[in-house]
Amino acid sequence: PEHKVRIVDAWKAQGKVVGMTGDGVNDAPVLAAADIGMAMTDGTSTAASESAQVVIMNDDIASVPRAIAIARRTKKVMLQAVLVGLGLAVIGMIAAAFNLIPVVVGAFMQEGIDVVSILWALTALWDRE
Repeated sequence: PEHKVRIVDAWKAQGKVVGMTGDGVNDAPVLAAADIGMAMTDGTSTAASESAQVVIMNDDIASVPRAIAIARRTKKVMLQAVLVGLGLAVIGMIAAAFNLIPVVVGAFMQEGIDVVSILWALTALWDRE
């Protein structure tokens, strides 16, 4: 495990983002040292799962690309929800600033914008297989 930590540290020193996948106690230091640590465990290896950022609850290496795809989709949907919410809020603030809508209507619009943003973020759950 010591040589794995040295390799990860060397790659990080070069400015690379390092991901490591491991399944046991001996991988815990490397998972902690990596930028993205992925532990593959059936629930028995707590050291690996506690030191990793991602825990895959089976011992199938084919689950790693699926976990990456889920993370990318979640990030995309999250950014969309935030940007849609901010965009609608800015439009509402501009309308309220120029007295195009009453203050009470603006307050209710903000609540609606919050609901839209939350519902948009929940679309990340639709892509489950």
